[in-house]
Amino acid sequence: MLTLSRYDEVISLPRAVRFPVEMLPPEGFDADTLETWPKVVGRLEYVDGRLLFMPPCGDFQQDTVTDVVITLGAWVRRHREFVLGTNEAGMRLGGATRAADAAI
Repeated sequence: MLTLSRYDEVISLPRAVRFPVEMLPPEGFDADTLETWPKVVGRLEYVDGRLLFMPPCGDFQQDTVTDVVITLGAWVRRHREFVLGTNEAGMRLGGATRAADAAI
């Protein structure tokens, strides 16, 4: 019998669960090394020493990110000394690994 990895098995949760949910990092996890992050259907962030999971929410997220990028893009065009980045640009902020939808 094949044993599933704890990251392969998905369980249902009640709507009352608050996200993000903390995950146990896999053995050998290093926040700075992408290859050590678990492969899950959803979004992960590493914040304050905790690996956090959010379920996929592509439809709502794409609408919101589009609005943010349009707004920031117009601002950056008026402030040429800044650069706009999008597409979940990875960054380290105070020891946390984050994936911003948009950043200046």
